[in-house]
Amino acid sequence: MASIRNAKKDIEHVTYLVVHDCMAHLEIADEHTYQEVVKVLTKSVQKRNELFAKVNNLPKADKKTTRSYYRNIYKDLLDSSHQSFEQLSQIIGQKK
Repeated sequence: MASIRNAKKDIEHVTYLVVHDCMAHLEIADEHTYQEVVKVLTKSVQKRNELFAKVNNLPKADKKTTRSYYRNIYKDLLDSSHQSFEQLSQIIGQKK
């Protein structure tokens, strides 16, 4: 079972990957793509904060329910980061 500490580290790490890629693209972005990348960046950070709130407010329950709760948090993390990377790829692809 995941601990609160490990869950926060994982959320932070995955969010960092998205933010790092966004920031790298912002260095070379033109005005149109700049605004779109900032939207992806903002959405990723908001999702991070939302997931941190979920981890910090873990309901008191048995192991099975807790495991399911963490599984849903990780699924949400991976889905949102995948979506952010897809959006960033589309934005970069439009530039060419």
